[in-house]
Amino acid sequence: MKYQQYLDCPSKTHLFRISDVTLTYMKLTTRLIFAISALILPTLCHATPVYYLITGQANANTTIDAGHEMQWSAPSLTPGCFVANCSTYPITQFDSTFDWQLGGGSFMLKVGNSPTDDITLRLWEGNVGGTLASPTGTLLQSAVVLASSVSGSYTATDFVFPTPITIQTGHQYVLTLTSGTGQPGSQQYFVKGTDVLALQDSLIGTGQALTDPTAPAPEPSTWTMMAAGGVLVLVSRLKRSRRDA
Repeated sequence: MKYQQYLDCPSKTHLFRISDVTLTYMKLTTRLIFAISALILPTLCHATPVYYLITGQANANTTIDAGHEMQWSAPSLTPGCFVANCSTYPITQFDSTFDWQLGGGSFMLKVGNSPTDDITLRLWEGNVGGTLASPTGTLLQSAVVLASSVSGSYTATDFVFPTPITIQTGHQYVLTLTSGTGQPGSQQYFVKGTDVLALQDSLIGTGQALTDPTAPAPEPSTWTMMAAGGVLVLVSRLKRSRRDA
């Protein structure tokens, strides 16, 4: 049953279906709130993603031992090697033009049956030098994977920093993968597919790639205009509802 209220006027009696107008107002208001929330909340609640350096599974392997290391460095740097031989790969994002967070890496890795040392991923700011026993440089973070945790066949092996590091705008960085294990094949580590690299927000290699954020959140004035537009739509529909009533 529809509730009705009558208003007496000097000239005639007008009939208003107050309940219908009220319900219409409530529905439109609810929809407006949900629409604005859907636009605002993702921006307010979006967590800062953490990215990881990921290698693929193709092409020749690279050796890690007391005489071989791997480096990923900002193209503007010329880092030294801690050991006799190092394979260096440029990472343009290490010459960063925006802030982002690095949480470590995941590499297709295997080890011989008798390694003599663990394997370590380290992040440095600026150039590095010295030796494996006495490295020089500004060490920011490191992650150690125990030799006993590395498979004898190629397996994605995660190196996760205790806390992510912010890669800052205008700074340069070097990432090194090293081990003091012996150089006989039975003691070495092997990394596969080092030429297939990506920085992604997932350790399993299927996350979103790191990109320069070019779409900033709307300014407060934008949200105000959007809300005002929603209110105008609401008022227009209420007027139409009253006419139809």
